[in-house]
Amino acid sequence: MAFVLATAALGWAKCGDGPGDAAAVAAARVQVTANCGCTGVPKHGTYVTCAVGIARRRVEAGTLPRQCLSVVKGCAAHSTCGRPGFVTCCIADANATRCKLKRDEARCTAKGGIPGNCPSCCDACAPGGCSGVRTSAATPGAP
Repeated sequence: MAFVLATAALGWAKCGDGPGDAAAVAAARVQVTANCGCTGVPKHGTYVTCAVGIARRRVEAGTLPRQCLSVVKGCAAHSTCGRPGFVTCCIADANATRCKLKRDEARCTAKGGIPGNCPSCCDACAPGGCSGVRTSAATPGAP
């Protein structure tokens, strides 16, 4: 009976429940940045496929909890990588600040948003993250 309960509890675990989840996701994302690139990738789908492949290999190797694979995939999917000219855009309302991908900075600011410096929405609007107006020296989509 205890085995069944323990197995069920593991099946319901969410990424972030485990003490090493955040570090495992961060390490996977560093590897994605190093191996998949961002600005040089020809298509967004190519970048996401690369990121998912890395995440799956890390799950198989035991360095990324299975429940965190979708987080790594989501960060890649909600990124400007492989989308030339796109920006992350932080838009605040009364309840929260949300990140959206916009075709360019003008479309972001037209919605009352602030273009982010990070290529992924996972980082763009986080306190102390990469939020803020991009400087002219920054390369769109650069990590």
